[in-house]
Amino acid sequence: VKDSAVTLKLSVLSVVNGNIAVENKTGVLQVVSDLQAMGDGEDAAGDITLKSKGNMQTDETLTAANDVSLTSTDGAITVNAAVTADAGDIEVAAEDDVTTKAKLSASQGEIALTSDAGDITVGAEATAANNVELNTEAGSVAVDGALTSAEGSVEVTADEAITTTADVTATT
Repeated sequence: VKDSAVTLKLSVLSVVNGNIAVENKTGVLQVVSDLQAMGDGEDAAGDITLKSKGNMQTDETLTAANDVSLTSTDGAITVNAAVTADAGDIEVAAEDDVTTKAKLSASQGEIALTSDAGDITVGAEATAANNVELNTEAGSVAVDGALTSAEGSVEVTADEAITTTADVTATT
């Protein structure tokens, strides 16, 4: 789905057997229902790919059999509900701030949070089988939720301050 709305509120069927891909080319994207790209049976697979020009806000859970990708080309991203990538990676990339307020889980993949010109705030647990990467080109990083990499590294880079008030664990 591609749209050019000032605000696009996304709500779809509870389970989609396949991919969910939505792009708002001009404005805000807000997720107002659970998104599950899983399907049923052994061959169930799916990615969730959400892209907006403006801010993005996820108010309900996102669950994918494979990858979850959230991108805001000119705004900020706020994750208010859990994001799970069962066999893939979680990537959250924004021009402005990236804020997570709910658990991120990539049970067989990596987690990458990137901001080009803003801050990154991890307000809840982020757990990956492989690497966890937080990178801001022009801001600060605040880690208030535990970062865990079961079989990889945790890398945090910032142009400004890096603060942690939670555990950071990497097992290689």
